[in-house]
Amino acid sequence: MMQVSLSLAIRKDGTVSYGMPLWFRISSLAIMLVVAGTFVVNGSYGPVGVIVIAALAAGIAYEECWIVDPAARKVRHAAGFMPFPRRMDIGFDEVKRLKVDAVASGTAPGTESERAAMAEALNPAPGRFPPESGRKRRKVILKLLLETADGGEYLVDLAPASKLEAFRKTASVIAAAIGVPAE
Repeated sequence: MMQVSLSLAIRKDGTVSYGMPLWFRISSLAIMLVVAGTFVVNGSYGPVGVIVIAALAAGIAYEECWIVDPAARKVRHAAGFMPFPRRMDIGFDEVKRLKVDAVASGTAPGTESERAAMAEALNPAPGRFPPESGRKRRKVILKLLLETADGGEYLVDLAPASKLEAFRKTASVIAAAIGVPAE
């Protein structure tokens, strides 16, 4: 499965944007133009070609963005297909914290094996990444969560455990812009 990492940008006015990178849209458009060009040159297209063009067009039109707007004191989220993505605003006073959490595949929630895999991913020992050969390592996915004062959680992004430091930095930048702790 392809996963596109969201891109962090800090603007001069203090606005923080965390969303789909421009390179993804440009590369999807370029590939779509090449495929469409082959249709024109060949004079025909098949059902697979139409599916490829539709998938690339959907990739170009998809929006996933979190914007921290200090002037409006709001965190704005947009997700979905342009021009009508689903939008949501969360006031700064509603945000409790940002946190990096983990989920381990192949474990039952609440078990000791899940806790151990998550603890190892969130606090890796120096020199133990990757683990010793012969030892099975559970796949751990990191979650960047925005937690609200009423106990709600919003999933901001997912990443493999190897991106822990970058994820923590992203959480710190977004949290600092909001004025809440990052954990």
